[in-house]
Amino acid sequence: MSRIVEFLKAFNSRTCQVVLGAGAMRSAGLKNITAKHLALASQSLSIVIAIIPYIRETFRRHLSPKQAVMLVEFDKLKRDYQEHQNEIHAKLIAIMGDRLAAHIKSLNAIKWDAPPAKPGVNDYMELLVKETVTLHKVLSRYLSSAVVEVRCPTNPELASYSQILWCRYVMSGVFTAINYRISEEYTKIELPTPDSKER
Repeated sequence: MSRIVEFLKAFNSRTCQVVLGAGAMRSAGLKNITAKHLALASQSLSIVIAIIPYIRETFRRHLSPKQAVMLVEFDKLKRDYQEHQNEIHAKLIAIMGDRLAAHIKSLNAIKWDAPPAKPGVNDYMELLVKETVTLHKVLSRYLSSAVVEVRCPTNPELASYSQILWCRYVMSGVFTAINYRISEEYTKIELPTPDSKER
């Protein structure tokens, strides 16, 4: 049992090193860690999280009541895996947060009282939507729909940015972060003329 616990700990630790710790950039020669790599790491953790209770039960059947206290190691392992998975999901939300920060710079550079260079949607919003759709496609391919889609239980109006980053459901966290940051930026925009307000 101790060897299996050590093996599971090693798998969790190594996954963390190569993905969140960016070790794969050195060991596998990757240029960067992408959303796909994060999603695959999360998926591999999900598989182990799903089988830990079965491993625990297999050992429980062969242990005396006195030895059964050792089974708590499996409960700790499962929590560690879930925490690691939450960190991966937070990283996915943070990646979009970084992209959002770049688009907010573009938003802040707009001269609202000047006529737009082209009709229709502003470039910053068009790119933000395109990147969000791309992230959704990648995550939908590798993660369960429950992790990708389901809404956060927190009230977006009351959520702090750090709470958003720890949202278990990735796309909900992304959308909440976008709403939070864009709303915050829109309140700072000064619109001195009727044309700028209309735009």
